[in-house]
Amino acid sequence: MYSLFNNKIFLNVIVCALIVLMQAYSPQIFISNNIHVSLDFLLILITFLVLLNKTFYIVFLGMLLGLLQDFIINVQAIGLYSFIKSLSVYYLGKIKLNNNLWTRNFKLIYILIIYFIHFLFYYTVINFDINLMILSLSFFHSILAIIMLCLFEKIFFNAELL
Repeated sequence: MYSLFNNKIFLNVIVCALIVLMQAYSPQIFISNNIHVSLDFLLILITFLVLLNKTFYIVFLGMLLGLLQDFIINVQAIGLYSFIKSLSVYYLGKIKLNNNLWTRNFKLIYILIIYFIHFLFYYTVINFDINLMILSLSFFHSILAIIMLCLFEKIFFNAELL
């Protein structure tokens, strides 16, 4: 009964709800019929949660948030974001295992590679093709996400999380 009223759990639920609303109402850039770009706030939230909490629980949270994102944004491929988010959480959890061995720049490059694979897999499945536009769009989207990650880390954690 106490865990239902725990402030940390309540705060995490409120933050997740606000991020889901930000994700739902974030502006989108339409590239073609199947491809549109929007800021992926849920991926950044999941990255922070992986770095702050146990990876095992965040894999399930990533799956649920990805499924919610599928219902909001990606109706034509239900379950795609759920799979990609939980897979990304698993690989982002490797940062905590090697926290003392890796430098900050190497961690950022590793996160950038995970983000790039995340977006590349998403755009390839949605578009049923891989071409130069998909590769460049995935790279652009991952660069944008890593910039947002660094910005939010600087604002909320004073650049001491990574």
